[in-house]
Amino acid sequence: MERSVVTEISAKVNTVLKVTGRDEKGFHLIDSVMYAFPVYDEVRVTVAPCDRVTVTYDDMRSYQDDNALRAAKIVKEAFGLPGFDVHIVKRIPSGAGIGGSSADAAGVARCCRELFGSEYTRDFLLKLGADVPFQYSGAKSCRVRSKGENVEPLSLPEAYFTLVWGNTPSSTACVFAAYDHLGGIGGDTDGYFTDLVPFNELETAAVFVNPSQLAARKALCCAGFDRVTMTGSGCGYIGITYDRAENEALFVKASEEAGKLGLNILNSVIKP
Repeated sequence: MERSVVTEISAKVNTVLKVTGRDEKGFHLIDSVMYAFPVYDEVRVTVAPCDRVTVTYDDMRSYQDDNALRAAKIVKEAFGLPGFDVHIVKRIPSGAGIGGSSADAAGVARCCRELFGSEYTRDFLLKLGADVPFQYSGAKSCRVRSKGENVEPLSLPEAYFTLVWGNTPSSTACVFAAYDHLGGIGGDTDGYFTDLVPFNELETAAVFVNPSQLAARKALCCAGFDRVTMTGSGCGYIGITYDRAENEALFVKASEEAGKLGLNILNSVIKP
């Protein structure tokens, strides 16, 4: 009888992203506030009849940096697992700064835990991707620190997010390399919990690498959003409100602005 497990893993958005330094190996350290953004990839892991690992996608695309395949190989080798096949239904847009590839890696780990009883430390999950410990946790919102393995659940107010992004993905590696030369405009993470003013210290570098993504910020600002920030390393921007009626009105305006500029848009409520 075929053994398989399926799970859904959400995207994420960063309302705060601060770079706090580097560790002894040169990896960047962060202090970030992440929310689960309710767009989901579906990940199915099925025990294979032979000692193999494969990953396929419902959209029939191949991904240059296939984090799901990388995660599958790491988990299999680390725990001495039998072969398995992974099938992913892609709904999270790629290259928007909302953790699409990390979600797939987290989904692989979660399914293997259910199938094979694999248990992971946060340090192990970090090997699969910096956002994986948060997305694997299934938490609604967390403060995420160090390289991504320090995940602290938060109780934050209900928020409404409008995500706008273009069609030119950003390279995380290139953005961090540019940040090392340019620096960025940051803020106070602790202060965010009082004033709820978002910021992303990588934005200056991300715009230097991919200037076209500023169109997404323009669409949200022109729509009337007061709270706007880039998520992840780009190219997506989020407009944030804390009122349902305001969210609905601003989303209509943002959709019009995004349409004029040929951009993509999603809207969602994040409950605490």
